[in-house]
Amino acid sequence: HEATADSSEYIVGYCFDDTYTPALRRLDQNDLDRVSTEKAVVVHHMSAHLGYLNSRALERFGITKTTEDPEGGWIERDESGNPTGKLDEMAWFLLVGEKMPPPTDPARVQSLLKKAVKAFNEYGIVAVHDAAVGIAGTGEITVSAYQALEKNRELNIRAFLSMMVQSSTDFTAEEIDGGGMGE
Repeated sequence: HEATADSSEYIVGYCFDDTYTPALRRLDQNDLDRVSTEKAVVVHHMSAHLGYLNSRALERFGITKTTEDPEGGWIERDESGNPTGKLDEMAWFLLVGEKMPPPTDPARVQSLLKKAVKAFNEYGIVAVHDAAVGIAGTGEITVSAYQALEKNRELNIRAFLSMMVQSSTDFTAEEIDGGGMGE
């Protein structure tokens, strides 16, 4: 899926799915260093439970050979103990997710959501469950994008949004109750 370079510091890719690659090949920092060594390259796995970083991103997030795995997560390492660029579960959430700046351009988020809706339409998908609204500080901008598309009658799928715990305090019950949106 689309990678974005909205910030001068990061190139971000979303929804990498290794199950569509030959031999279930995962990414590593060497793959992502071919994209850029100047900017931090951050790729979110489609599961949202892991991700991949290039060398610059590992440096930016302070992940080195001596970085300990947080409880409930792990940093994949090569035979010498160096990080490969793949982080799983709490390593991904704590060492990267909580430190990534959230998107700040509502028009960009709406544009990406419109592209996703179009792709769903092309495949005959009529309903989706966005199970990670608010991950890494994206709650308000994501909900606003869904609401804008619904208001403009551009959300022609049924969308059920699940708020991440850390985002639920950003909204009143009236703002998030209702069971979903869209047609």
